[in-house]
Amino acid sequence: MPDSHAQEQFSEGLINYVELTGERDCVQLAGQAFRDMRSAFEANVGPSDVISLAFPGMIIRPDLRDIGLLAVLGDRVLVVWRKGVFKKTVQSEVIPRSAMTGVTVGKGTAGSRAGAVMLTIKTATTSAQITLSREGAAKAESLCAAITSS
Repeated sequence: MPDSHAQEQFSEGLINYVELTGERDCVQLAGQAFRDMRSAFEANVGPSDVISLAFPGMIIRPDLRDIGLLAVLGDRVLVVWRKGVFKKTVQSEVIPRSAMTGVTVGKGTAGSRAGAVMLTIKTATTSAQITLSREGAAKAESLCAAITSS
């Protein structure tokens, strides 16, 4: 399948993440996750969209803990994951930057999140959480700035 605009933009965003954090180990995981979740990117990334930052991590939701992807676009953040035990379906959440009330990084405290470094994006009605690698956690302030700046 030829590269699409969404795939090219995801690659650019991933390169920006690697340059920011120095984390090269995430590239293979991100590539596999993108192949599995490509449909959500195709549906949410238009021909004029630019992804400034993209990276994989563990998505934490009340009903889920699984590998997902986060992508920062000009006016929104896209969070993508797969849900299901046997027949996994691709799901996504689009968070408009204008609706964000906060982007924070902190240590997880409950159960399987204990000790993990969590990036949380909050709005008035929802929040999205994704774990960060050691390299990502070391650059947490820069990641928060990249997500909140327009």
